[in-house]
Amino acid sequence: MKASTALAAVDTATFAISGVAADLSKFQDFSQCEKIITRKEIHDVTPHEWAERAKAVRTLATTKKPIMDISLFTSREMNFLGGLDTLEQAGDVNNLTIWEQIAYVHFTSSDIVHDNNIFLLFHRKIIARIEQMLIEGNPKFGALFYWATEQELR
Repeated sequence: MKASTALAAVDTATFAISGVAADLSKFQDFSQCEKIITRKEIHDVTPHEWAERAKAVRTLATTKKPIMDISLFTSREMNFLGGLDTLEQAGDVNNLTIWEQIAYVHFTSSDIVHDNNIFLLFHRKIIARIEQMLIEGNPKFGALFYWATEQELR
């Protein structure tokens, strides 16, 4: 069972238990979407698609452009993120590549977001943002790939 299917089942069960009637029909209307991203399972990815992914990662790994506005962080959040001193040791945002900034955010927030109930929410958001930046870095790259572990058993 795919994780998305499991999450949908949990959500449906939660609504059923709570007695809240949910109108899920609106989630099937994609007419307002500008671009629908379809992810491929890694076993179905062509060599060309892997090469486009590599180009996208390379672009983020070589582009120095601030993607974080540290002025938006409260002092409490900066303490959670390792503090300004850690960022200055890393060379400040302006001296970091996009890929390094992504790694910085993930690494410095790991104590907060791992081993608790925010894990899935944080990673869903950061993965979606990384995917968006990869596509911006290489528009020929369509979407991140997923790994269906049950296919390994074949």
